[in-house]
Amino acid sequence: MRFEQLDITSLPAINHVISEATAAWPLPERFKRLATPALHYMSSDFDGFEFVGACKDHELLAVAAWGESGLHLGPAGQRGALLHGLYVAAAHQRGGIGCALLEHVAMLARRNSAPGLLVKAQRVSVAFFKKAGLSAMPLAAYPHSFWLALQTHQFGDRAHSA
Repeated sequence: MRFEQLDITSLPAINHVISEATAAWPLPERFKRLATPALHYMSSDFDGFEFVGACKDHELLAVAAWGESGLHLGPAGQRGALLHGLYVAAAHQRGGIGCALLEHVAMLARRNSAPGLLVKAQRVSVAFFKKAGLSAMPLAAYPHSFWLALQTHQFGDRAHSA
């Protein structure tokens, strides 16, 4: 598996991964059918986010969208990068790809001197981010917010078993 910076030509593949990932969510089919298109990215999203993919051979297995533009506040008002989305195609979930991609994004954000990574997770993803070692943000404006302190966090084997 390798990580690749994705560009706008990858948009159909990115949205395909999102559709596959959300199909596995434990939610009513009608809800998934209505919500999934709203989670798809558009060409304008490339103006504010970087897209990174986990690929094997010529297949996109997972995708993450993240960015540093704007002000994303973590604990004690720290400014951090935002992990806008992380999706793993259903056939590849629970194999460590999501955690490996999260670790890769954290490394990219750390290289850009971000002190932390803010995640505003969907409820179905809360267990994933907890298992990966992110800290829940109490009393956050968004109900399932997590913070990853990039200067101190070390990913371990427990994260890769997610």
